[in-house]
Order: sequence, then C-alpha cells, then structure tokens
Amino acid sequence: MLSGVLNMLYSETALAEITIDGETVHVETDAYKVQFDRGVITHIHNKITAETYTDRNLGFRAQTGILRRHHGPIWARHGTIEARKAGQDSATLLFRQGGNEITLTIEVEAHTGDLLIGGSGASDIASVYGFQWGCENLDITNLKLILPVDGGQVIDASSPITPRRFDYPGLWEAQLAILQGQQGGFFVRGADETFQFKRLDCQKDSESIALNFQTHNQAPWDTLTTAKSVVWRLNTYAGDYRVPAQIYREWMETTFKPWRLSDMPVWVQDIGLVTIQASFDLKTLDRLAEQVDPTKTLLYLVGWRKDGYDVNYPDYTPRDGFGDFVKAAHGHGFRVMPHANLVGISPYHPLYPEFQAFQFRDPWSGNFIGWEWNQTDSPQRSAWINNASSKFRRLLVQQLKEVWEKYRVDAFHLDISHVVVNDANGLVEGLNSAQGNVLLHKELVEAMPGVAFSGE
Repeated sequence: MLSGVLNMLYSETALAEITIDGETVHVETDAYKVQFDRGVITHIHNKITAETYTDRNLGFRAQTGILRRHHGPIWARHGTIEARKAGQDSATLLFRQGGNEITLTIEVEAHTGDLLIGGSGASDIASVYGFQWGCENLDITNLKLILPVDGGQVIDASSPITPRRFDYPGLWEAQLAILQGQQGGFFVRGADETFQFKRLDCQKDSESIALNFQTHNQAPWDTLTTAKSVVWRLNTYAGDYRVPAQIYREWMETTFKPWRLSDMPVWVQDIGLVTIQASFDLKTLDRLAEQVDPTKTLLYLVGWRKDGYDVNYPDYTPRDGFGDFVKAAHGHGFRVMPHANLVGISPYHPLYPEFQAFQFRDPWSGNFIGWEWNQTDSPQRSAWINNASSKFRRLLVQQLKEVWEKYRVDAFHLDISHVVVNDANGLVEGLNSAQGNVLLHKELVEAMPGVAFSGE
C-alpha cells in the first residue's frame, strides 16, 4: 500500500504554474497550492486531501533572510522587492535593503512535483553565518510536527510553548520535517549530500507554529559576507507520516549507502541482551552463563582499560585479566564489546600537544570543546578532536586494531560518536567534521573486517 502511494506521488510529470502578484507568489500543481508573501510561505493547501494547513489569523511570524552573528539579521520582508518568472514553473525574488541583497529561488521539479526552495544573501557587513527561509501561519491545532530528532519527536498543540532549535547533523538526525494533518500532510526535506550544517528553528504557541529552515556557513564566520542555502524540497501527500519518511529513506539509502542489518556480522542479528560488565570476575561470568543464553548476549565492557573509564585517552592498554576474561566469555559463547571514545584525547596525555590544533572550537565563542572541559581537575576531562584530521583517524584506528588483533573482541562501542561540530577552526584537510566522522567509521570497518561497531 505504501509503495503504491509513493508510485502515485512520483509517477507522473507534475503540472505546475507559478504566478506573481506584486509581492505575492502563487505556486500551484496537481498536489498543492502554496503562497509566498515577501519571501515567506503563508499558505499551504493539499489538493490531494483537500486540507489547508495554514490560517492567516494565527500569530507567529517566520522570516526569510541573511543571518549575521554580530549585527542582527536582514529580513526580506523589510526590503524592496523585484520579482520575475524564469519560466512557467520557476521564479526568482530579489530583496534589497541598503547594501544588502536577498535572493529567493522557487521552482517546481517536473518529475517529482517537489517545490524546490533555495536562496542566497549578501551583506554589507561581515559575520554572516547563514541563510534561512520561513513558513508561518501553520495551524498546530490540526497538525503534528514529526521530526527525526533525538530518536524521534512529535510536537503538537499540547507541547510546551517554547522556542526550539534543532541542528543537523546532530540531534536533528535527518534533514526532514513532516507536518501531519488528518488525512495527509506536507513535508520539507533537504537533499544535501555534503553534511552541510543546518538548523530548524521552531516558534510555537497553543494554536500556531512557525518554521525557519536555515543553512549555515562553515565556521569561522567573522570575515564572511555571503551565504547560500541548500535546496529544500516541499511536497504534500495523502496518508500518514510513513509516506514522506519512505521518500527520504529511499533517497538516503541511495545517496549515503548506509549499512543494513544484513551487512553486519551474522551474530549481530541474534543478540537479544546487552549486559554492562564492570569486573572480570570469572565466577560471575559462569553464573551469568547459567541465567541467559550466551550466544544471544553481548557483554559491554566499560572499565576494561588499565587507566579506568574515560581516563588517559587514547591509551587503550587493557588492565590485568582482560585477556583471560575475553577467552572465558568466548568459551561460553558470549560476544564481547569494549568501550572506546571516537573523539577524545586527555589533555594530560603526551600526545595531546600533537592534536591540539584539531580540537573542536565552538563556532559562536571560538572556545575549545571537550568533555568536562571546564573542570580542569577532573581526570575524565578530555578534548574532542575533529575526525577530519587524518592523523587522528590513523591513531584511533591503529589503537583499536591492536586490541582486536590480540584479543579478537567482537565489537567496539564508540562513545561520543554523535558529536559533529561546525568547527571554528574551519575545514580540516578540506573536510567538515561530519565528513570526517563518516570517513573514520569507514576506516574502522576496513581495518577490522567482521567487527561490529555501536555508537551513541
């Protein structure tokens, strides 16, 4: 049923027309009617389900424009406008305010019917960190905002009345936002393949919600005077949230080629229990083997290194008894997974000076970033290193590979694997931190065939 809906949605060339009426742009296809007022979407009607998702009487405003760190944003609604059609199904809007310019591009893609929204901006003052476009008048009493954030969140009329910001890649785990109505809904998704930093800004009260889709420049921003948006795709659908989720998933799998469960070591599919092991007591291990099925159990070893938990990274020397414990665990049929840290180097470790240049810096303050970084007397304090550094990737791969080759552990848990930062150091070897993170995962897999990796 779901695949049938997708085929209906994307099987025919969409009929589209864009018209300009002064400061207002009307977009109509077989699937939707969308209206832009001074660069902001103010009306969305789903022609498939005959649902309208906006109400002009609702409050929160969205904005389209240039984002500047030190001098405040420049919004399109406050500038003079020049609007022109580039064809029946495309238009360009140019807003000017003093020496600042904002361009919004609107186009309907013939094959999918997706409304493509992009833009760029130029400022007469530096410190430009991004570009955003907005969507307002959304009736949250009849909509649910469904987001792949922190494992999945739903925001509706009963949700707390508070501004929310979600950053991609990071807690906003996929560049997708779904607005679910009674019979269908609409969605906005990015199709960026480079992991460019983005943000979804949400403003809501008990009746309405406004959304702003931001694309951020690579930090540092102090000298930047321009910004360009990735292309965002908007479309409507009939059915539930699984329709747009499947569209995004198919694009994601084609584009990024993530591992499937069938690509993992065969034993992974059999695991039904993960236990945290704090000691290497073999009698305790024997008793555990009597209580559970060892062949379906993964032993997660947290304090397995001689230095203890989160201390003295990146030293992965095991403590006494580790080898005997792994051998005994394998004898029972258990699988074994030691704890590791994907980004950490302790500042007191002799190698830290070699990698300090690659320590993450916060894009807003420029300050170093790390675990318990402001607690200078903490033994668990660690610097977070940008995985875009090939030198750091080689170090971590080699350290873990030596453990695997000697003890034949089955897996590694990669702590802090979710940390991707818009690093104020700039690109490292031409890569942002998300691209470096992906590379490190690939290099770990290539170095240790048959080993499984879990993440946080």
